[in-house]
Order: sequence, then C-alpha cells, then structure tokens
Amino acid sequence: MEKNDQPTSPLTPQTDRPLDGSNRDEDEFGFSEIAKKLSPSLLAATETDGMVIGIEGAWGTGKTTLLNFVVAELEASSDEHTHVIKLPPWLYGSADDLVAGLFSQMIPALEQQEKNQKDGLGGQKRNPTLFGLSKAMAQKRDAGYHRF
Repeated sequence: MEKNDQPTSPLTPQTDRPLDGSNRDEDEFGFSEIAKKLSPSLLAATETDGMVIGIEGAWGTGKTTLLNFVVAELEASSDEHTHVIKLPPWLYGSADDLVAGLFSQMIPALEQQEKNQKDGLGGQKRNPTLFGLSKAMAQKRDAGYHRF
C-alpha cells in the first residue's frame, strides 16, 4: 500500500472541558444517572442538618461534569427555598475573600426570601443575624476591605 492509499480517519480533537449538565447525550460515563440518584438525597438533607459531599479524582476524570449534572438536577427539582451556590474556591485569594464571596452570593436568595414574605408569598423566616452578617461582609468586600 502506498502512502496515499492509506485509509484516513478524521481526527476528533479531545477536550478537557466539562459537560454543562444539559447535554446528557454526550455523557459517556453515566454521570447524569448518578446525578439523578444523588440529587433527591441532597434535597432531603436540606430538611435536616445538611451534608457535605466531596468529589475526588485525578485531573480530567469528570469531577466538574458530575457536579454540573448534579446542579442541573437540583435546579430542575428544587423549590424556591433551595438555592445552588457555585463557588470555585481557587478563584479567591484568601480565606476571608472566600467567605465574603459565599456570603455575597447568599444575599440575593435572602433578599428574595424577604421580598416574598413582605409580598405575602410565604417563605421561610430569614435569620436576621445571617442576613445582616452577609450584607455587612459583602459591603466591606466591595469597599476594598480584605480582612473581616
């Protein structure tokens, strides 16, 4: 067989980008099924003491893809009292910035809950200490303070 007679196949470039949770047809490792089974347990845990889950694995093994599928399931099956906060810790320079980032992401959910109560739409009673602390930390962060 001469060089030009060799069969060619198109090269499919591989990427390490995670799936976003909406493209289940590209899920070759079954993460969407794991997410479907895990999300009800996570939602049930919000009614008790809660839980912490760690996803461990080598680089490129699908940790973020699994997380994206879990988040998609939670957002699809949760009510207005459940909020998913995405907080990539590696983007924050210090523990103080990380905590401030967490609280600043909590503020919109707390404000919506307060608005719902004022509008008579129900909702769980907010924790005034947590609400005040999260607002104060976000204001300090936005003003340039890095220590709390």
